[in-house]
Amino acid sequence: LHVFRSSSSLQEQFEGLIELLLSTLGFRSVFLLLDSVDAFPETIDDTGTAVDWFKSLILQAPDWVEQRIYLTGFLPLEIESTIGRRLSFILPEVRQARLAWTPPLLAEVLRQRVYAASFGDFGSLDAVSSPALRDVETILARSVPPIPREVIILVRHMLEAYARRTKGIAAYLEPEDME
Repeated sequence: LHVFRSSSSLQEQFEGLIELLLSTLGFRSVFLLLDSVDAFPETIDDTGTAVDWFKSLILQAPDWVEQRIYLTGFLPLEIESTIGRRLSFILPEVRQARLAWTPPLLAEVLRQRVYAASFGDFGSLDAVSSPALRDVETILARSVPPIPREVIILVRHMLEAYARRTKGIAAYLEPEDME
């Protein structure tokens, strides 16, 4: 694994990692997931900078397919026109799809995360909520813009409010934690 030495270039390290995954470890393919490019101060209101940050990845993506490396980007709609202007020549080679997030889908994202975080013990925040709260995930999903990141951040804030209120003492989630 000499390619992981600090003296190796990033390209050599990447190639070494791909070799390790596909050959040595026998993975069938590698998926590179690109997400949250619009979540940084430099890119939140600047789609041009966001595109600059991942342009080289998109340009390499068609060639990577032959190596069983697949790039999947989760990009906001606001960036679409900038991609069209700057990368129109590559778009015919790139498969595109749109996700339309709805409150029920966002609520399901939360339920899946709760299930994973509880190691399968429960699949809803209702399990740790007082009787005053029901269908917590749907309530949360309806209160934010329809973007997974937004509802996940909201849950984090709710859990922080819960932690401040309970000061480490076990208790149920209450409506005040949601507020």
